[in-house]
Amino acid sequence: QYLRLVKSLIKPKKTPVVIVSKLSTSTKEAFIKERKSILDFIYRWKRAWENTIHDIDDYFECYSNRFVWKKGGINEWKQYKIKVTKQKRWIDIDVSNIVIARDGRVLSFGNLYVVNLDLYYRSNNFKSKDRKVLYIVKEGGTWKILVEENL
Repeated sequence: QYLRLVKSLIKPKKTPVVIVSKLSTSTKEAFIKERKSILDFIYRWKRAWENTIHDIDDYFECYSNRFVWKKGGINEWKQYKIKVTKQKRWIDIDVSNIVIARDGRVLSFGNLYVVNLDLYYRSNNFKSKDRKVLYIVKEGGTWKILVEENL
């Protein structure tokens, strides 16, 4: 009966579901501070992406050296993004419906957070609307993206 209730609340590819074996809690103040820090990072990443035609290094600063994607690691990502960015005259990005969840696992380099968001991308030669998932961690006090994928 509980599963039926949960099923009625879930929209495939829209509703994030986090299953953990142990629930951890924090104070409201700590939660708000962490959430604000992550949101600030998401908007910094968005602005850096929009500005890649002028300065791509700030965008790459948002990614971990451990970053992985379907075609390799951080070096392949950088090569790909440099190639794509050369064809851009302008980039405009809107993000919305941001959902942040703390993954229960603590990796050797810190807690993993999962950020789901709707991303509307427009440029002089491409347009897309995706649900994006970012897996982020703090490295040296700064948020970094470990994995980025589209749903």
